[in-house]
Amino acid sequence: MRLLPAIALLSACQAPCGKILHEASPHILSLSGVSGETVSYTAAGRSQVTGITDGAALLTGLPPLSEVAYRVLDSDGLLVCEDAAMTWNLPSGLPQLTITENDRTRLDPDTVLVGTLIGATSLLFAIDREGRWLWHHEVEEGLIAVDLHIQDGSILHNVFESEFTTDAGEIRWQDLAGNQTASLRTEGAHHVFEPTPDGAIAWPAVDIRDWYDERRDETITIVGDRLMESAPDGTTRELFTVWDYENPERHDQWSAAFYEQGFDWTHANGVHYSAERDAYLLSLGHVDAIYEIDRTTGAPLQRIDSDWVTKGHTPFSFQHDPHWTADGTLMMMSYTDHVAPVAIEYALDAEEERLSEIWSEASDESGLTMLGQARRLENGNVLVNLGGKGIIREITESGAVVWEIHSPLGTWFGNVRIGDELF
Repeated sequence: MRLLPAIALLSACQAPCGKILHEASPHILSLSGVSGETVSYTAAGRSQVTGITDGAALLTGLPPLSEVAYRVLDSDGLLVCEDAAMTWNLPSGLPQLTITENDRTRLDPDTVLVGTLIGATSLLFAIDREGRWLWHHEVEEGLIAVDLHIQDGSILHNVFESEFTTDAGEIRWQDLAGNQTASLRTEGAHHVFEPTPDGAIAWPAVDIRDWYDERRDETITIVGDRLMESAPDGTTRELFTVWDYENPERHDQWSAAFYEQGFDWTHANGVHYSAERDAYLLSLGHVDAIYEIDRTTGAPLQRIDSDWVTKGHTPFSFQHDPHWTADGTLMMMSYTDHVAPVAIEYALDAEEERLSEIWSEASDESGLTMLGQARRLENGNVLVNLGGKGIIREITESGAVVWEIHSPLGTWFGNVRIGDELF
């Protein structure tokens, strides 16, 4: 793990409480010889309290070259001592993220963004609205991390082999000090995963089979998808396989060199769980379809495809990250003709099998399409992650860009989430 460093201590009292150690991410406050139970401080505009273990406390959410005042408290909450320190500058080698728009009057300026950044290696990151690195963790070479979730004070992330030549799928529980506290083997996993409130984990997995193409009188190997779920007790089951409900057909992405094992048929790229519906959404990007799957039985509740879209409204294509919003609408990122990105929100009439567009915003970027998200925020804005474009922006309902960040050439964003609860 590569760690954020820190700079010299600025004493705020006659005898300093402790010091921030060099090479720490999050910053490690050494309190050797100081008797205390907790440390309180402010980070990203929010009051934070962290425990003291073995004479040290982890201070999260602090950007580089910033002053932090802190107080050491005993078990009764009484002041032991207080002090201040400056955090260290960034280590060399981290990609430089560039803010191109930052209208702090129309967004929450204290929001922390967590996610993955993919390039020569994969990085887990936390950044503030100024694009400053608050935390990061580097995944070992040869593995790619795309998806990330926050659960019970830990960061969960996936890894799989970047060339798909070997099956290295795994979910890892990562604490902020850089320790891997648990892991789950996820055979055949790729792209994303989804934790549920009761502790289960679901993920799309390849389902590779030979298929006889009658039109060409040949048998070929193609890569379909299935939905897997691991229960809290570790029991793993297959909930759904596309082979039971779809007939393979060649398409314009059929020969894409994505999987070495065979032709990329369905290309699952999103899983979302709804506790209210007790069902998963499974996105199959290459067939422009979204299955809603009953979690108990594994049976499809509905197959939502672009033909459901009301005439004259924006259809979806090569969709990514379809999910139910808090208002019960269906939101996703779509790539028209697999190129032009559009964030879309639909109202769904399941009985009539109809999708009515209620909001959309097209982006003018084109070219490489990998991943992508459109997530509505609490302030009503939408966080749009253009994935392989290396751009994340926050836009208003009217489409005005109020915040935008770019990753450098040769890197791109995996999935991102708001990480205020952790940082």
